[in-house]
Formats: sequence, structure tokens, C-alpha cells
Amino acid sequence: MKLPRSVKGSGTIPTQGLFNTVTHWDIDVVYDGGFEMKFLDMQSCRKYMTKGVIPASKATHGSMFIGDKGWINVFRGGWEFSSDDIRKHARDQMKINLPISNDHRLNFIDAIGGSCTTVSDLDSAVRSDIVCHLSNIAVRTRREVKWDNQLESIVDDTEQKSMMKRESRAGYNMI
Repeated sequence: MKLPRSVKGSGTIPTQGLFNTVTHWDIDVVYDGGFEMKFLDMQSCRKYMTKGVIPASKATHGSMFIGDKGWINVFRGGWEFSSDDIRKHARDQMKINLPISNDHRLNFIDAIGGSCTTVSDLDSAVRSDIVCHLSNIAVRTRREVKWDNQLESIVDDTEQKSMMKRESRAGYNMI
């Protein structure tokens, strides 16, 4: 799967306290080919639950992804699907059986030792992180982010593009 071509949405950024991380978000993501996805935290998701769009969840923390054929809720402790068909389709589409790890740190050490591969591969992690970073930029600028997959960059907005990197804190410089 490629990266999105556009990301827009809203979120909550704390104005007091130690952190300024987006705590609640309601993001619309569009991929090449027209695939659309809604990306929400659990609190934002509850507004859709109260409207009857999706049923109440047992999850207290996590992310929900909503597409035109249903939804998947991912949280610490499990997954929830809008239907058994979605669950079966997701499982049937897998070309490989993914390993299970209850301890990512130990899995990483085992991978370094050569006894296995990491459960979370780098390519998947980068794609996931980019969607999160683009969502963060969309929330902070309150504008749609346009992404060019060929350039691997934000286009048409210099302020947003400048948010793709920042100066390292003292003592944490790249070597």
C-alpha cells in the first residue's frame, strides 16, 4: 500500500501541562485509487458510537479505521471488526502468516541475534508513522495536507512542508 495523497481533519492539542501532543483526532485520509479511511482516537470515535454509526466498544484506548465497507478498531488487547466478513477478508488477504509477539523488545533482540525477523518490519512502521505525522500536521495547521508519493514530500504548502523536520535538541544531534 502506498502512502496517502491527502490528509485532513481536526484534533485537540493541550494548552497546559507538560506535553503538546495531539490527544484526540478525527482524520480523513485519501489514498491513490480512491480508497478513503477515517482515522480516530477512541474518544473521538465515541461520537460515532452515540450516533449509532458504530456499536459501543470495549476498548478504552486505541484507534479506529473506518472505510466504505466497514471498520476495524485496533487497541491494546485486541481488534474489533464491523463484521465477521471484514475479519475473514482481512485474514484471507494475508499472503503470509504473521508471527505473534507478546514482547516486542525480546523479539527485537532475537531478530538481532538472527533467530527470527522482527514482528514490526521497518517498511510498515514508516508507512504508519508517516500517516500519523501527516495527521499531526493537518491538525496543527487546520488545513488539508497534500502528499506526493513520488517526491515523498508535502506539496503546495511551505509551512506544512517545514514541519516535516525540526532542529535536534542539544545533545541529540545526528552524527
